[in-house]
Amino acid sequence: MAGQPPGDRPALYSRATPLAGDPCRAPAGREYLGPLRDHRPGPTRSAFSARVERKGVGKPTQLLFRIQASLRRVSVPPPLRRATHLSRLLPPVPTRRERRDEAVIGRRRRGRTPCVTHLYWESALALSCVERSKVSASLAPTRSKLTFFPTEPPRVNRPRQNGITHVLDRLHALDPGELAYLAPYIDVVKIGWGLPLLLTRDRVRERIRTYHEHGIEVSTGGTLLEYALSQDHVGQMIDESRELGFDIIEISSGVLELSSQQTERLAEAVRRRSLDFFIEVGKKDPQHQLSLRETNAQIAFARSQKPRRVILEGAESGRGVGIFDVNGSIKWDWVRSILSEHGLEVLLFEAPVDPQHIELLHELGAEVNLGNIALHAVASLASERLGLRGETFGRIRHHQNVRGPPAAKFLYFLLETHHGLDQTQLAQMSRLPRRTVQSALESLRRQGLVLEAISLHDSRRREYRLV
Repeated sequence: MAGQPPGDRPALYSRATPLAGDPCRAPAGREYLGPLRDHRPGPTRSAFSARVERKGVGKPTQLLFRIQASLRRVSVPPPLRRATHLSRLLPPVPTRRERRDEAVIGRRRRGRTPCVTHLYWESALALSCVERSKVSASLAPTRSKLTFFPTEPPRVNRPRQNGITHVLDRLHALDPGELAYLAPYIDVVKIGWGLPLLLTRDRVRERIRTYHEHGIEVSTGGTLLEYALSQDHVGQMIDESRELGFDIIEISSGVLELSSQQTERLAEAVRRRSLDFFIEVGKKDPQHQLSLRETNAQIAFARSQKPRRVILEGAESGRGVGIFDVNGSIKWDWVRSILSEHGLEVLLFEAPVDPQHIELLHELGAEVNLGNIALHAVASLASERLGLRGETFGRIRHHQNVRGPPAAKFLYFLLETHHGLDQTQLAQMSRLPRRTVQSALESLRRQGLVLEAISLHDSRRREYRLV
């Protein structure tokens, strides 16, 4: 239609009364200019509005001058005729290129019902109804309200690469409501031992489906596979486990003595059926435990089979088994020896007792993988990882991948233990030459792991702290 503003180009109309059927209507007694995007011809348009519509929106100063001229015909107090007041209410003026693009879009939209925008004028100039997509966003920006308590559950990228929580299901009653808010903090549930044989197939399938609905993977227990091996039903057991919905098969030799060839064949049988698997290292009987050398050798062999994780046996009691002594305390010389040969990310420590969680988190960080966790202890463990308990508040560190020479890793360990050390203290504690300390600190600084700051006790000293 001739004389229409193309596309979304604003144009001012002056009418004494609003158009019938407009979504935004001026109250009685108010005069207004509008609508800006009404493609229908106005019955009482003034010569001024027709001229603006024909020529489009010019330069900002020209537009404000024209609007000021129109205000003389509208009952508006003189102070509001200033351009400074009007410039706050007008949408940004499009450039020549934007007007050309909008003209093309306008031709494509020809025939559609436009979004009507009105400017209402009162004793104080106010913008009451604006176009949703452009003017409203620019004139009335919304602020996101920050809350102390979370409004949504945390997002989890599964499968998690570290900080895994592996839960032991003892066939307790499942509360869907409780499981819903605990699910973000659970990665794998193991239906322990041979417990699936106590239920019917339909009950096992239903239980697994409940976990899957919350994004949780389900694993068999290692004892179940050992029982199937003793009955010569390994293939049948793996096939039926896949049909029931199990995601992971656990391979262990906690009760039976399995050779390396048997373990390798079991891993290949699981792999052929497109299932993941864990390999557990250790014995369940406290009277027949592996030595530290045997433990490291079996971990190395298990890693050669490329399982999802290697589990260190902790049993249900956490006493006298694996890395725990008869009192349930952690044998840290064993842990350090194991970690010196194998990475933390490939290991999963079974730690069924709460004090063991806290010790492992203190020493190894929040990213340590923990297993055999009771379902009722999941929330407690999650709060411990996040440092939300008195035992871990401000004491849980997050694992950093420290690169560089051994001296850099050693100094990083010292700075984790002692907060704020200068070069002299680091040289004395590490027994390293001063030049080696300086080179290691520079390596940590380049990796963004260490900050250098003036000491709060002596301004002549410079301390180094972890980021």
